[in-house]
Amino acid sequence: MSYRRKILLLLILVSSIVIDAVSQNTNESLPGNGMAGHDFLMTGEWDHRKDVQTIFLVRDGKLFWSYEIPFKLPSGETSELGDASMRPNGNIVFSTKVGAREVTPSKKTVWNYDAPKGTEIHSIEPIGNDKTLMVINGVPAQLKVINVKTGATETELTLPTGKPGPHLQFRRVRMTPDGNFVAAHLDSGMVAEYDMKGKNIWSINVSKPWSASRLKNGNTLITATGNGTVIEVNKKGETVWEFSQKDLPSFKLY
Repeated sequence: MSYRRKILLLLILVSSIVIDAVSQNTNESLPGNGMAGHDFLMTGEWDHRKDVQTIFLVRDGKLFWSYEIPFKLPSGETSELGDASMRPNGNIVFSTKVGAREVTPSKKTVWNYDAPKGTEIHSIEPIGNDKTLMVINGVPAQLKVINVKTGATETELTLPTGKPGPHLQFRRVRMTPDGNFVAAHLDSGMVAEYDMKGKNIWSINVSKPWSASRLKNGNTLITATGNGTVIEVNKKGETVWEFSQKDLPSFKLY
C-alpha cells in the first residue's frame, strides 16, 4: 500500500479528513467504494509545498471545490488553516489562527473575525446556518457562540488553561446535542465537558488531546496526539474502542 493511501486510510478513520491525493487513480482498492464512498472537507494545514494553504471539498471521489489563503499576511503575521466545517446552506466556516471566516460556495466572504492581539483561533464550529461556536485561545481563553447574522455574542465562557501562551491551548471544542461543550485541553492533558454556565460536569485525563466530540450513542471520540491513538470512551471514562500504533505498524501515528 502506498504512503499516500496509508495516510488516507488513517485519516478517514481518525477524523474524516484526508490528504489531497483525492483524484489519483491507482490499481489499489479501498474498502467499500473507496474515495467515492464518503464526501469530505479537509484543510491542508501547514502544507508548505506552496505559498498558500488550501481547503478541499471532495465529492464522489473527485475534487469539487477549493479555497486558498496565504501563509504570510501583509501585516507579517503567519496564518494557519485548522478547523473547517460546512453549514447546511453550503457555506464553509474555518479558522486561520489569526481569525476566522465564512465563505460561500462562490468564495464570497460573508463573515470574518479577526483574533484580538495576543490570541489565536484554531477551533470553530458552525451551528445551523446562523451561529458559530468559536474558541479564542489566550489569557484567558474564551468560548463564544456568535450569531453571525446579527453580530451578537449569545454565549461567552472562560475556559481554564494549562499554559499562559495561546498556541497549544485548544484545537477542537464541540457543542453536544444537549447544548454543552466538549473541550480537548491540549495543554492540560484533559478532555472536559462544560455546561452552558461553564461548570465542569465531566472530564477524563488524555495525553495531549487534539479533538473530542460527542457521539450519538453518548460516548466521546478523542484523538490523543501524545501517544498517537484514537479512543472512544463512555460516560465512566472507560475505553470501549481504540485505534493505535499497533493497528497500523508500518506508518508512524502522530
